[in-house]
Amino acid sequence: MSAPGQTGRIRPWSRLRTRMAVSYVAVTLVIVLLLETVVVAAVWYTVTRSPLVGYWAMHMAGQTAQVFALQAALEADGSSLNPNTTFEPDQASSLATRREDDPPQLTFFNLDVPYLEPGASAPNRPVFALLIDQDEQVVASSYPDRYPISMEAAEAAPQEIALIRDALAGTSNGAVRETADGMLATVAQTVWSEDEEPLGAVYIQSPAGGPPETNVLADVAAVVIPSGLLWLCFMLPIGMVFGVLSTRGLIKRIERLAGA
Repeated sequence: MSAPGQTGRIRPWSRLRTRMAVSYVAVTLVIVLLLETVVVAAVWYTVTRSPLVGYWAMHMAGQTAQVFALQAALEADGSSLNPNTTFEPDQASSLATRREDDPPQLTFFNLDVPYLEPGASAPNRPVFALLIDQDEQVVASSYPDRYPISMEAAEAAPQEIALIRDALAGTSNGAVRETADGMLATVAQTVWSEDEEPLGAVYIQSPAGGPPETNVLADVAAVVIPSGLLWLCFMLPIGMVFGVLSTRGLIKRIERLAGA
């Protein structure tokens, strides 16, 4: 009499075992996705909004400004900057961090200041450099369309004119500011003469982090959703097997209890 009853209970216990295994997979997947969302959001904030990104950008801009200042000092005639100095590459008096024939190097630690030719399209937040003389006028510009030669420094960088004037007086410094265009890193480096007198200043402005209109939810979802599908494909067979094995003993105890 007991055998038929036990045979009739096989299918319900099998369904219960499957449900428990599926619930195990679902709970594990949710926990993994929650942890991944937290990690991705933290990394996104660190890369796009953290002040550390601004100070790192300022540090790289400062290193590039030092290279430009040394080159401008070599091009100077001793008492004033060379008016033929330019950021245009492959020129006799061009300022550049590297030449085209230089071997490849790690550019992550170097800020690349591209020369934006007149008429060329520029990004919304371009990196640019200016060479400014003691009369607070632009001598050389990497973005001549927006910052032409002989432009007043107060007009080119009104919010950073104090920084530029300090560099013209011999005090190099940098700043990180939050503006309507996002976080910006600015540096003003003094150009010294052979007699250790200030000849001018190199001013560099570089964006730091992501643009202000970045959608946080969209960026995080763009990473979490595809990875969630990968996690599901990876965890489903493994989770089902582990769930069945881990619930087998519990189901057997319930079967014995029901049979009693």
